[in-house]
Amino acid sequence: MLPPRKRIKRRGKDRFEPRKTYVNGKLFWQVNLPSQLEIRDGRQVRVQKRETFKNRPEAQTAAEQARVMAKNNGVRAFAIPEDLRTDALAAARVLQPLNATLLEAAKFYADHLQQIRTSQKVSVVVKELLSAKEHDNLRPRYLKDLRVRLNRFAESFGDRTISDISGGEINAWLRGFKPFNRNTFRLRISTLFSYALERKWCQSNPVEEVQKVKASAAIGILTPEQFAKLLEAASERTLPYWLLGGFAGLRRAELERLEWHDVHFESGRIEVPALKAKTASRRLIQMQPNLAAWLERYNWRVGRVCPPNLRKLLEEDRRKTGLKKWPPNALRHSFASYHLAAFDNAAKLALELGHTSEELIFRHYRELVRPEQATKYWAISPAGPETNVAAMPA
Repeated sequence: MLPPRKRIKRRGKDRFEPRKTYVNGKLFWQVNLPSQLEIRDGRQVRVQKRETFKNRPEAQTAAEQARVMAKNNGVRAFAIPEDLRTDALAAARVLQPLNATLLEAAKFYADHLQQIRTSQKVSVVVKELLSAKEHDNLRPRYLKDLRVRLNRFAESFGDRTISDISGGEINAWLRGFKPFNRNTFRLRISTLFSYALERKWCQSNPVEEVQKVKASAAIGILTPEQFAKLLEAASERTLPYWLLGGFAGLRRAELERLEWHDVHFESGRIEVPALKAKTASRRLIQMQPNLAAWLERYNWRVGRVCPPNLRKLLEEDRRKTGLKKWPPNALRHSFASYHLAAFDNAAKLALELGHTSEELIFRHYRELVRPEQATKYWAISPAGPETNVAAMPA
């Protein structure tokens, strides 16, 4: 009887040992990498991946690195508390539909916390922005509007951290204003958040989530009789303002910056330089015969067209005429309405108003007045060279 065969104890199989493989007849070496846990379809799955090398020495080096990594990962796994492993798996399931990793989520949240901790209160940001804008030598009227609107915003959100304010809160706050003002408030608040974004006090501009309001206020104009009466009541100092607003369509801010050398009596044109125009674009306006006749008495004037204390002087003129209800932008709207009705040239009118498109002209001013009214409007002329009495056909 033969003696029983002894079992030979074999060494454990090395799962990282390089193995031969052939690709298109060429010899390569493959090395298994340490397996990893992944979440697929809401379930935890262990995934085994491989790397392929052209020669055995490279494969041996990778295999040794894989053995060290597997050993280290095994040791670390026992050092992770059970509650942390549970949270990690739950977090991975949440992130799986978004194709995001735990490390990416952790970095994002860390940046978010850092943003909150280094952010500033709205009142501080408003103060710094206004100071910066004043040093930029911007126009006083813009600075005043920016200051008034942002201080109004700070009254409601001044003690809040600017990075903590959402687009929904801004939208709700804006609804407390009339549509005509809402878009301007939105624009100024967007400037505030853009400044905070540059200073890294917030991660985004929440105003971008707030939609503009489609608000088209009714166009208010003066009748030819009302405008003629206003010219008769005007003083020598305020008359140019009324004339250039009603017969040339200049904006109030442009009029306040205009100088007499911008009125070219020889060519019969009014120049609005880029630095004085709202759109920062130079434009020329052709003087109609009645406007040229009105302005003839000012031919040799120099300096600013409008006098100091303009607002007070204009209010006195309107009080004399009894025009208690003054439509917004009445002079400019009157000019555009009567110009389109009389000359039927939207392209020319758009250029003189400083618009880039005729679409706005047709939408606001087309058929707003009758041709016979336009004829009467452009016939308003001075009865004499040094008088404000307006001559107008009945």
